[in-house]
Amino acid sequence: MKNKIFIFILSFLLTNCTEKKKAEVKIKKPYDESYIAVFDYYIHNADYTESTKVSLNAKEIVEVDLIFKEAIKDYNNHPERHIVIAHKPEGLNLKEYKRQYFPGFNEKGEKEVSVECVHNHVAKGNSWKEGRMVALGGGEYFFRVLINLSNRKFYNFTTNDPG
Repeated sequence: MKNKIFIFILSFLLTNCTEKKKAEVKIKKPYDESYIAVFDYYIHNADYTESTKVSLNAKEIVEVDLIFKEAIKDYNNHPERHIVIAHKPEGLNLKEYKRQYFPGFNEKGEKEVSVECVHNHVAKGNSWKEGRMVALGGGEYFFRVLINLSNRKFYNFTTNDPG
C-alpha cells in the first residue's frame, strides 16, 4: 500500500514538473524586439489610413531585414540623394534607430512592408512598440522606406523635413 502511494505521488510530481517545463518554453522570434516591432496593418497612403490586417511570417521578416539593410547602405553611399542633410557625415547608423514594420498589399496585390524608423533619442520607453510614431519635422530622426517582397526591391526612401 505504501509503495502504491509513493508511486502515485512520484508520478504526480513528475507529470507536473514536465508540464511546467513545457509551459516555460518560449517561441524565439526571428527578430530582436528591443529594436524591431512588427504590426499587422499597412500604412499605404498620404492620410495614413490602415488597410486590412496582414501578417509577416519569420521568413518574410528576415527578407525585409536584408532588403532594409541594402536600402540603408544605398542611402549612406549616395549623399547626393539625401532630402535632408545628414546630421552625421557618415549617414544613418541602424544602431541608433527603432524600427516599425507595417505589412500590406499594394495596388498590384504585391506584399509590401513600410519600414518606419525613429531615432533612439525620440523613441523613449516602449511607446514605439504600441503603434505608429507620427512625426512633424525631425529630419533624419525619422525615416521610412517601402520594401516590396514580391520583387525584393525598396523604394520611397525618405527622411522627414527638418521641421
